Amino acid sequence: MAEELNIISSSMLTDVSETEINSLIEKIVASSKNNMEEICELTVECTTLLASAESRSTALSDQGIFKRLIGNFTGKNQKLRDSILKDQTNALYAAQGVINRVMAECNNNRKLMLAVNDRISDVYLELKENQNEVAAGVLMIRKAIVAFYKQYKEKLLEQETRISKVEQFARERCPKCQREILSWQRICPYCGEIHSLKTDNMSEETRKILGELSKIINSEDDFEDIAWSVVARKKARVMRKVKLMAELGKIPGFTDELVKDIDSLINKCKSEEFQIAIVGVMKAGKSFLMNALMGEEIASVEVNPETAALTKFRSTTGYYVKIRFQNEKEWSKLKNSALKSKNVGKDSLRHMIEQPEIAGLEKKWVNHKELYITCSDVAELRRNVKKYTSSRDYDHLFVAEVEVGVDTSIFNMPKEVVFVDTPGLKDPVKYRSDITRAYIKKADAVLIAVPTAALTAEGNEIITTVLDCTDTKKAYIVATQKDLKDTEEDCEKVVSLWVKKLVGARRYENNRAARSRIILTSAKMDLLLNKWISLDADQRSDPAAFSDNDYSALESFVKRTLNSRRYDINKLPYEQDNLAKVKQNAGIEFLRKKLEDTLIAKHRELKVAGIERGFGRCKERIKEISESAVNKQLKAISLAESGAEELKRQLDEALAEKQKMESANQEIRNAAEQLEKGIMCVITDLERRGR
Repeated sequence: MAEELNIISSSMLTDVSETEINSLIEKIVASSKNNMEEICELTVECTTLLASAESRSTALSDQGIFKRLIGNFTGKNQKLRDSILKDQTNALYAAQGVINRVMAECNNNRKLMLAVNDRISDVYLELKENQNEVAAGVLMIRKAIVAFYKQYKEKLLEQETRISKVEQFARERCPKCQREILSWQRICPYCGEIHSLKTDNMSEETRKILGELSKIINSEDDFEDIAWSVVARKKARVMRKVKLMAELGKIPGFTDELVKDIDSLINKCKSEEFQIAIVGVMKAGKSFLMNALMGEEIASVEVNPETAALTKFRSTTGYYVKIRFQNEKEWSKLKNSALKSKNVGKDSLRHMIEQPEIAGLEKKWVNHKELYITCSDVAELRRNVKKYTSSRDYDHLFVAEVEVGVDTSIFNMPKEVVFVDTPGLKDPVKYRSDITRAYIKKADAVLIAVPTAALTAEGNEIITTVLDCTDTKKAYIVATQKDLKDTEEDCEKVVSLWVKKLVGARRYENNRAARSRIILTSAKMDLLLNKWISLDADQRSDPAAFSDNDYSALESFVKRTLNSRRYDINKLPYEQDNLAKVKQNAGIEFLRKKLEDTLIAKHRELKVAGIERGFGRCKERIKEISESAVNKQLKAISLAESGAEELKRQLDEALAEKQKMESANQEIRNAAEQLEKGIMCVITDLERRGR
């Protein structure tokens, strides 16, 4: 704000006090401050009065509004009115006071500035033309008026510049790249520019953090190698930067679980693999199912709950097995989890880990480098897979992951599609169940293997648990071991009950949607059927080539399918219609076709969509965490403010109580003094009487 105009000193006043005039000025300005036209007119009149070279009294008598307002507010105080209107010095002091008061009230008002600017221009020109003719006193006053308004105008221009900057700030655009940003954003999320207008009053510590955030936004990342998808590269870059920012800002609620989800999403972006996980309870037939989908017995079907390995199957040229062993951290978690397990039988993981030879094997295999074993044929491949996934040899306990490459002549899939056989859910060793649960979230699609007969609380829990972790459109419930049910009607009854429960639990919109995701299968029968038709007549009769138990199981399944008690399964390889019926009843071909049409043929599109959904979920969680952190801070500030107010109220009450007590004490002291005086008077009177 400009310095106040001070042409007439208060010491020059006659017959009136400074207080009286200032009080009158306050009333005049207060009466007109809501009427800008009147304020402008009043200011121009006062300016003219101060700058006039004519008689002060004549000039004053011409100023209608100024004179009228003085008359209105002096009222019956004739002496005050006359002392201003008839005394030139007092009138000039009053006009000067009005100008100062109005300018203080309206220093940002452009309309007022325009009104007085015209008058100042006239005064300045008049001064130039007449400066050699007018009296020195008038010249001094005019120069003071011009200087005052010039300074005021400069200050107003500064304000307008500031307002312009604020308007630019209000438009919420980055000053560097000009992209729109949110009102609370101090750093442009696109180019990392720090918005200077939003950081004027920040501490050095906050500025330092903003500088680090700006570096993160502008940093070059290492995701240029993600060439398979532009979307994946973009999402990975954003998630990495968000993670770094959250760690830098130490956002409350940014949990380890969320960090793991972000890391998982970044890893999913890095790899173009489309992973289909096969999950389920132990003994659900997951390995049988995997073998049936490949059309060859490669995955071990032994009941082996000891392994914690994920087994991946991919189509490739030739055969290989790649084994990754557990690192020290993974082995420690598995061992501790096993020791806490209640399963203590001789086949339990806990029993095995407690064996004396385990210590030596730990040194050999923990942190061991990857093994890559090339196999010449399926038989050799099968042996190596068995050794590192289900062998009773203790070496397999240290395996974390096995990747199996199967030649395209057997397993013809796009190279990006990978099937993953997981450890069982509900495993006695919690660590192994946790591996599967974590993997469900990472997988791009899921096959939930549940025995057809398992309409139990456990079976339903497995299904709902998995569906809670994945998109229902990318999950199939594969009812396994249908050959163990007596009739097709029994199977359908089970499925109908599943459908009812799933729709009731709102996992699917209606019965049709739920039923379309349930596929009845018998992987074992499909494998036995393939093996049976591949043998010649002599081999079919040889128990070594086809065991009696397998023969009995296949015969029963074929007869039930064809509804014939006396059907000879030796005829099956030559009767294509009956063979097709049995294959169809096994369900594997139908499942394979479903996977091909809905997942495999669209694997790239589905993977990108999955990344975008995962990105959206992480984004929403981060947004919720950020908003929660801000709300907590605001609440803390509010509580602090209310606490301060409450403390002040209590302090005021304590002071009032103290004053009250002091007043009461004073009254007691006064009463005591009066009592003492009364007693002394009585004593004196008694003494006098005694004498």
